[in-house]
Amino acid sequence: MLLLHRRPALLTGLSSAITLCKRIPYPKRGYLTLTSPLRVLGSISYWVIEDPFEIHRFINTNIRREWESDILDSDKEAGLDLWLQKLSDKRWQLQIIELDRIRLNPRIMNYKNESGYSFRDRIKQRSAELHRDIRDYGAVIWPLVVDKEMILRDGYCRYHALRELGVSIAYAYVALV
Repeated sequence: MLLLHRRPALLTGLSSAITLCKRIPYPKRGYLTLTSPLRVLGSISYWVIEDPFEIHRFINTNIRREWESDILDSDKEAGLDLWLQKLSDKRWQLQIIELDRIRLNPRIMNYKNESGYSFRDRIKQRSAELHRDIRDYGAVIWPLVVDKEMILRDGYCRYHALRELGVSIAYAYVALV
C-alpha cells in the first residue's frame, strides 16, 4: 500500500515536501511502515528521513553495510576502521548545508587498487550518469552524509552530480558528535 501526504514546507521558497508511506515486509517482524518525505530543494528531489533515531538506524544498518563492504574490497579489515567503530555512538540530524562547506577525503578520492580501479575515475563516470538522470528524469536522491567537521562520508557520486548541476545547497545527514 502506498500513500502520499502533503506536508508544509520547512523553508518557504526552498523546500516542499510530500510524505511517502509504504508498508514493506520486514524479516521476522511482520511489516515495517516506512515514512520518508519526498522533499524538493531548489530543483532537486530527495528522499529524507527526519527523525534522528530513524536516521541513526538507517546509517547504522544500510550505510554501515556499504562502508564495511568498501573496506573489505580495499583489503583492509572493517574492525580496524575508527569511523565504523564509533559510528553507533553518533547522533544525526537532517540539515540543509552549503556544498562549498563540504570537504572531500583525499584518501578516498585518490584510492586506486592493483587491478587498476580508480575511485576518482569511477566517481566521474557515475556522477555523469546521475547528473543526466537528475536533469532529464528528475531522479530522486538521498541526502549526503557528513561528519561534524563537514567531511563527506557518503554520497561522493551525489555530491559531484550536484556540483555539475550548479547546485549550491543540499540536504545532508550531519553527525552531531
